[in-house]
Amino acid sequence: MSEPLPPAAAYREQAMASLHAGDGLGAYRWAKGWIGAGGGLHIDPWLVYVASDLLRGQPRNAIHAVDLAIGGWLPGRQDRAVMLYVRGIIVFRRLDDPRTALRDLEPARSHLPGWLAPLTDSEIEDRSRSIGTNVRRAVKTLAAI
Repeated sequence: MSEPLPPAAAYREQAMASLHAGDGLGAYRWAKGWIGAGGGLHIDPWLVYVASDLLRGQPRNAIHAVDLAIGGWLPGRQDRAVMLYVRGIIVFRRLDDPRTALRDLEPARSHLPGWLAPLTDSEIEDRSRSIGTNVRRAVKTLAAI
């Protein structure tokens, strides 16, 4: 006979402990278990999943996790907007591609919850300059939103 699944709070506690300890693989395992145990309809395990990939130095896997969450798991518009925005931030900061990041940041911006502080236009321009990309025109587009 199989053991009963732990409650969501246990998954959250273990996943967060792994993240705080810098254990990306442990966080990944707890996030996958949490999603598999019915937590996939909530944003929390997906954010842990993304963070675990980033901790392990795998930004492309983090983007894949975002795509999985948006593609078939998260029903809420605001949750999907947050995940889309997270994908834009990963592309912007970890893959150093602000122009491509704007494709995710722009549509998500208007649906973000109040607790999430969006990137400022000056931050986008500064980062673009530091990697040699000119996105001034794209930033003006983002500012118009």
